[in-house]
Amino acid sequence: MNIVWVLPIVNALAFLLCIFFGKSVTRGRGHVWTIPAAVFSWVVAMVAFVQNAMGHDNVLQSVEWFNFGAGTLRVGVTIDGFTTVMAVVVTTISLMVQIYSIAYMRGEIRYVQYFATLSLFTSGMLTLIVADSLFLAIFGWEIMGLCSYLLIGHYFEERANSSAGIKAFLTTRTGDLGLLIGTIICFWAVGTFNIQEINEAAISGEFTGTILLVAGICLFIGAMGKSAQFPLHTWLPDAMAGPTPVSALIHAATMVVAGVYLLARMFPVFVVGFDISGAAPHLIVIIGSITAIIGALLALVQFDIKKVLAYSTISQLGFMVFAIGVGAWPAAVFHLFTHAFFKALLFLGSGSVIHAVHEQDMRKMGGLRHVMRKTYGTWLVGTLALCGVFPLAGFFSKDEILSAAFHHNYQWVWAIGLSVAFLTAFYMFRATHMVFHGKYRGDGHPHESEALMTTPLILLAIPSALVGFLGMPGDFNVFSHWAEPHLVHEVVKEFPALGEHAFDLSTVILAVASVAVAGLGIFLATWIYLWKKTPGDIIDRYAILRRIRHVLVHKYYLDHLYGAIVYFIREPLAQAVYWTNQNIIDATLNVTAAATVKAGLAIYAIDQKVIDTAYNESASGANKSGRFLRRMQTGQVQQYAGVLFAASCVIGVVLAVVV
Repeated sequence: MNIVWVLPIVNALAFLLCIFFGKSVTRGRGHVWTIPAAVFSWVVAMVAFVQNAMGHDNVLQSVEWFNFGAGTLRVGVTIDGFTTVMAVVVTTISLMVQIYSIAYMRGEIRYVQYFATLSLFTSGMLTLIVADSLFLAIFGWEIMGLCSYLLIGHYFEERANSSAGIKAFLTTRTGDLGLLIGTIICFWAVGTFNIQEINEAAISGEFTGTILLVAGICLFIGAMGKSAQFPLHTWLPDAMAGPTPVSALIHAATMVVAGVYLLARMFPVFVVGFDISGAAPHLIVIIGSITAIIGALLALVQFDIKKVLAYSTISQLGFMVFAIGVGAWPAAVFHLFTHAFFKALLFLGSGSVIHAVHEQDMRKMGGLRHVMRKTYGTWLVGTLALCGVFPLAGFFSKDEILSAAFHHNYQWVWAIGLSVAFLTAFYMFRATHMVFHGKYRGDGHPHESEALMTTPLILLAIPSALVGFLGMPGDFNVFSHWAEPHLVHEVVKEFPALGEHAFDLSTVILAVASVAVAGLGIFLATWIYLWKKTPGDIIDRYAILRRIRHVLVHKYYLDHLYGAIVYFIREPLAQAVYWTNQNIIDATLNVTAAATVKAGLAIYAIDQKVIDTAYNESASGANKSGRFLRRMQTGQVQQYAGVLFAASCVIGVVLAVVV
């Protein structure tokens, strides 16, 4: 645990080595630099995870960066149970993605830059999770934003890909403004960027009231952008333009979970600011619930295999956010942990399928289970885990969220979550049947992927099946005991309604209900897409279903709305501003400038013809007077006396006459 803080530096160093020497020294094999760094990071993360489980003390280190006014800016690291959990997630997925990419990206353009950016992406996420202050966390946050832009637009020769990268960059920047403003408010209110001190101020009441609520809203907006929450979720499906391994990294372990990580790390701020313990609807739980349901519904109508998984990610992120919103910190982090493994498995599995058939449209697939047995088997594990089928990982984390929502008096959220569980099972088995069952509907000759691609699938299938047992009720529950920062316990003491619920009959009933709805979703998808094979007929039979499908296909018209806003800004508004600039502002400036020039010329004429003439004539008169008076100075005293006498006489006569 003492050297976890080195991991961002190691991966950043691998990035630099790959960029500067990836082509010259390693002859284009950029992974030679980045994979050793990923292996080292994974080993350190796993050892730290075990150390923390055995009771190793948390590591809190910071150094003074610089002084400003009466304050001091310190930056450092916080290595606790939560950090080690996140480090395991990030390093594991990063390592699997990089190994997988050796085969998937072989022969691709910008191979070296691709691996370099993956390593920098990993460094950014690790920086975020070890940071002890919002100031340092923003550095990691923005590194990920830059890398996502580069990786999503990796094939920038096609306009759609570069547009997707720009869309992701600008949409997340919108949320980042909220994060920046919230950080400034926290510093202004508490006098520090340190996350733990800000949390302590919220718990103690030093940081409270409207200012805390405003800060919480701003920070949550930052999380909405990164974690693709409604209405800032539209960038994530378009991010599928990047290489498939990138999708696995972005959607499972790095960028999209950064927002959830921020909510979990600053949990006390949101509990107090939004009064989460009151069980009343508030912004976090509302946005999370909306995101979960709309993402699941959108996945129902997708035919691109990667977009099914993209909308699934949006839905599951909504699950995590509303878990935070109902006060279920352990459940939210637990689901983040399990989801990373099976969603990375599913994305890499989709990449294996795409690599085999050179197609992303599921309507041109089918029957692949016969020729892609390893891919099919691991895909099935990931699918069942995502659907929450016992005893795979997703069952435990999903059940924990639903149970916490019910016991924390958010029964309406529990109902939404149960609906999402049904939809998840339905759309995932719809995809499974379309891709792997039935007859092959495409061209070419599909085949199993090579070992470099299937091995990561098998390795990810293992935790997808087993890590759920780390969250079972009892003393070994990682996510409600030693993975929790101590301040979470303080919040639970302050708000007992957020405490652990007892494992009783009601918990068992809720678990059975969640499995039952998942089973129903699996059954209906199998009946429609495998046995009946007539989903279109069912929808076309009813006008209401046709209208719903139309709305879903057009993604609730949000892209149309945003496109209209962009068009309004780019066309009519820009033209109006241009006209105003040319015909009003520029015209006013031109008239003012012309009047100023004329006034200047008039003043110049007055200066030349009046003032200068007066000065010149005065000087000339003084010169003539001086010459005249100089001629009178003869130096003869008698002459001066005569002049003086004559003048006295004249004065005397004048006085005599006047008087």
